[in-house]
Order: sequence, then structure tokens, then C-alpha cells
Amino acid sequence: MSPQSDLDRDEMATKPYLKLIGCLTWLAHRCRPDIAYITNVLAQFSSNPGIQHWRAGQRVLKYLAGTMTHGIRYERQPEDRLIAYADADWASDPDTRRSRSGHIILLAGGPVHWQSRRQDLGAVKVSLSSTHAEIKSLCAVTRQLAWIRSFLTEIGFARSSPTIVYEDNQGAKAWSGYRRMDDRTKDIEV
Repeated sequence: MSPQSDLDRDEMATKPYLKLIGCLTWLAHRCRPDIAYITNVLAQFSSNPGIQHWRAGQRVLKYLAGTMTHGIRYERQPEDRLIAYADADWASDPDTRRSRSGHIILLAGGPVHWQSRRQDLGAVKVSLSSTHAEIKSLCAVTRQLAWIRSFLTEIGFARSSPTIVYEDNQGAKAWSGYRRMDDRTKDIEV
């Protein structure tokens, strides 16, 4: 929640919240995919943060201090295959009811791309089902995979094997293999 009283606003005025969010965002985008979700959530309150947002940011810093040895590691593997994981929640934002998508793409055992963000659904402002939210997440990771595969081909590392995409929603899996619109998915514009 954003600050409700003048006292809360005065207290937050002394806190370098934007600097904290900037540092966390830099880390989340460069080398710490494990904080991408919380950093994205905290950044939503940049224009009017509350003391609880500041405290949550401080907890992230404590987490980072305790996990300084964590990092991105790449290892030679018998078959360097691209592997992706995609997931979404359904209408988790209490204010807008927008869903959040996240995905990560791995190559040689380490992440080469990751993202966590609220879904932008165009004309449809909220996902009407969990399957809808998951399909949006699958679409986002598929666009990134197409770009990464094209880039790898351009620099001489073409991939002939298919990319594995892990998804936990049965409806989204069924839809991705058989793109037929029916009553349950007719609201999705692809």
C-alpha cells in the first residue's frame, strides 16, 4: 500500500527508494534472475512508495547479501539445447486484476534471457481465465525464443533440435498443440 498519511509521506521522502529500485533492477536484469519478480513488483510503486515497500526492498538487499556467491553458471553439455520455462498467475494484482507472466530461457545450463512482468493484454485488460494468462506467457517466451534462435544462427550456432518449453497449465499445453478457437479460448486474439 502507498502511504496514507502525511507522516508516512514525510518518512518516505527521506528514503532513497528510487535509487534502491534502480540498483535492484540493474541486478535483476544483468545477473540475478532470482530477484526479477520482486524487483518488478516493487518498481510498480516508484511514484508513491510506502514504508512497507522500503522494508521489502531492504529484505531483498539482505537476501542478496546472504547469497552473494550465487550467480549465473554455464557448463559444457553433450547437447547444448535451448530450454525454456514459462508460467503465469491469474489476476493476482489486487488493484488492476492483471496477471503476471514470467519466463526463463536456458542454454548450456545457464539463463540467457529471463523476464517477469505484468501482462499487457491490449483491448482485453484482464485475463478471463488461467489458461488465457498462461497462453500470453507462452506467446512471450516463444517470441524471445524465435529471436534467440535467429541470433544463434546468425553467429554460426544454428540449432537443429527443437526447443523444449515447459508449461504447467494443461489448457495452455492443449491450445499450443492444437490452435483451434472454441468457447473457452475465443476471447484470445493471437
